[in-house]
Order: sequence, then C-alpha cells, then structure tokens
Amino acid sequence: MIDETGNVYGQLLVLGTNGNINKAKRLLWLCKCSCGAEKEIIGRSLRKGWVKSCGCLQRKIIRERYRNARSPLWARSSLDDIDEDIIG
Repeated sequence: MIDETGNVYGQLLVLGTNGNINKAKRLLWLCKCSCGAEKEIIGRSLRKGWVKSCGCLQRKIIRERYRNARSPLWARSSLDDIDEDIIG
C-alpha cells in the first residue's frame, strides 16, 4: 500500500484513509477539494490523474461553456443548485 496522506493531486489534498474499501476491494482515501468539499477516492485514480477534483471542476467547465454560448435558457444554471447541495 502506498501512503497518499498529504499528497496533492489536481485540486485534491489527501487527508488520509479511514479503512473504507469499495466493491473491488480497493482502499478509499479521504480527500479535501479546493472548494471545501470532501470525497473518498481510490488511490490509483488519484495517481493516474483520472480524478482531479470533487466534481466542481467539471461543473465549472460546463457552466462556462453554456454561459459563453449566451443561451437565455442558461442564464441561471441548474448546476448552481447542485453546488449549493454539495457544499452546504
């Protein structure tokens, strides 16, 4: 097992593990995102660069794409509500 505690991957800081494993019997690491959210992630996904944030980065990219398209439908994105649920 590789100790990931204290490592930074993308916007995620690895806080440690509490011993939880997923269905594939891989150890989950508790990470804190730069937005403040916490998420458990497999160490391999962190090391390979498959996961870079809690999901906030993807929501930010999507939101910017729709706002740049200047669509009146997306003046206030439904993703804003999702952000509030995750952070709050």
